[in-house]
Amino acid sequence: MAQPYPAGLLLPSDAYDTSRHQVMGRRVAGLQLARALVADLQAGERLTLVGNSGSDLHHLATELQSQLPLEAQLQLSTRLDGAALARLGCLHLPDPGLGHWCQLRSSQSPSAWSLTGVMHTLCSAGVTRALEELLTAPLQPWDALVCTSSAGRQVVEAALAGHHEALQRRFGVALPRPAGPQLPLIPLAIDPAPYDWRGRYGSRSEQRRAARAQLQLPADALVVLFVGRLSFHSKAHPQPLYRALEHLAR
Repeated sequence: MAQPYPAGLLLPSDAYDTSRHQVMGRRVAGLQLARALVADLQAGERLTLVGNSGSDLHHLATELQSQLPLEAQLQLSTRLDGAALARLGCLHLPDPGLGHWCQLRSSQSPSAWSLTGVMHTLCSAGVTRALEELLTAPLQPWDALVCTSSAGRQVVEAALAGHHEALQRRFGVALPRPAGPQLPLIPLAIDPAPYDWRGRYGSRSEQRRAARAQLQLPADALVVLFVGRLSFHSKAHPQPLYRALEHLAR
């Protein structure tokens, strides 16, 4: 009988599918995390994937099939209940919305299972509300919001401190800070294999020359590479980039 992997992965299509949704970092990261978890399964292990619909889950399973080791399994589920989560031990979310899902534990012991989530964009109204709920929802020290950068963790900590201060002003009393969730710092990772130049070029200098030739760049040109999505309201405002380019030009 297959042994359950010690976490279920909640991954609706909006959190991983770039074939039907806009290419965004959080979707690419969601799919890469799922692929890494599947590739790491041991013989006889079963990973539970949770989604909004059967069609979405079957699409995700198809995406992951090539990484699935022999004698490992995927279990697809469109519903969650506390008893099933207690058997798994943990539910991982693709966003910071831990407060919304911890209500599933309301009829169980708070230690029945853990919730983990991950931060991506931090400036939207929905994420701001989710961060506020980290103070007011019944979260525990064994729950965690993974922060993917030290700067991001500072933003989360500042948001929690600001909301805590606002609650104290509203009620006119000193309020204790909850013990959970944890805010571990775990940077997003990539699989370097597709970008390994050593199988195609004799040296890094040769790779650089080939790249400049392909992009029709002069050998002595200063090149600045930006990898990401320029979106001033939700991701990367271009003004700091322009300032950096101005500084380099001087």
